[in-house]
Amino acid sequence: MDPFATSLVTKPFTAGVACAAPRSQELDTETFWDRLSLGIIVLGAALALLTFRDYGVTWDEDAHNWYGNFVLDYYVSFFADRNALHWRDLYNYGAIFDTAAAALNRVSPMGIYETRHLLNALVGVLGLTGCFKLGHAVGGARVGFFATLFLLLTPNYYGQMFNNPKDIPFAVGVVWATYYMVRMVPTLPEPPFGLLAKLGVAIGMTMGVRIGGLLLLCYSGLLLAFDGGWRTIVARRPVLLLEAAWTALLRVLLPVLLFAYPVMLVFWPWGQTDPIENPLRALAFFSRQDFPFSTLFAGRFVPLPTYRGHTSPPTLPLRCPS
Repeated sequence: MDPFATSLVTKPFTAGVACAAPRSQELDTETFWDRLSLGIIVLGAALALLTFRDYGVTWDEDAHNWYGNFVLDYYVSFFADRNALHWRDLYNYGAIFDTAAAALNRVSPMGIYETRHLLNALVGVLGLTGCFKLGHAVGGARVGFFATLFLLLTPNYYGQMFNNPKDIPFAVGVVWATYYMVRMVPTLPEPPFGLLAKLGVAIGMTMGVRIGGLLLLCYSGLLLAFDGGWRTIVARRPVLLLEAAWTALLRVLLPVLLFAYPVMLVFWPWGQTDPIENPLRALAFFSRQDFPFSTLFAGRFVPLPTYRGHTSPPTLPLRCPS
């Protein structure tokens, strides 16, 4: 073969090998961190399965258990049983977790609270998975690993993962909704419909725990505003801001809302009775909600407002070691 022709064949080949080697190493590194993250998630699931029976009943679990059963009865009776609409102040909350726990308890061979704690723990493991995916989407496999590890090592998350039927499901919903928002950024201004559906369902399920999940819709709007503003600055066309706002409303926010709001209402009987006013009333309720109880700190019971104001800084390193 002609030496010149031989060089044309061999040089691209050797250059391709040289370029492929770092890429292969990068993929191997990503796979390594991904496998470590999977190991952390599996470890969390194993710990949950091995220890969920060892956790006690918290002060409000009984009320939540009743609420879940009332909501389930509301549907089983075809909306004739109305207890869920005025049970204590819990009607201000969505009942996605409590209803699922009540339904599971009707077929579970275990005790009521053992069943609830197992389900709560599995929701917490779902949060570990969401944390890994969010970290991976933001900073790569290594960030995903450390985010998952530190979340598992956070006592305030891991401990409450077994018997907190509100804060843990809410946190899990927030992390998954945030993940889908991050996934949406590279696809703007017109994300695929499937991604919008996932974001809407995640936000709806979060609002189905607590109406505060409505803030996720606000965060989505803020993200779209930043994107539209940046595109306008780069293009130097002020009129583009109006076009971006219209596209964001019709192609993003409206589809997300059309998924999120019905999902929220499915798990919230009181919200169904007035889908506009009652969510606003719940927001007003939570904005002025008081907690007139004491909590144990340093060997004595301290009123919670005092605890929040004066003892949170010393406990922060213990609750958030990461």
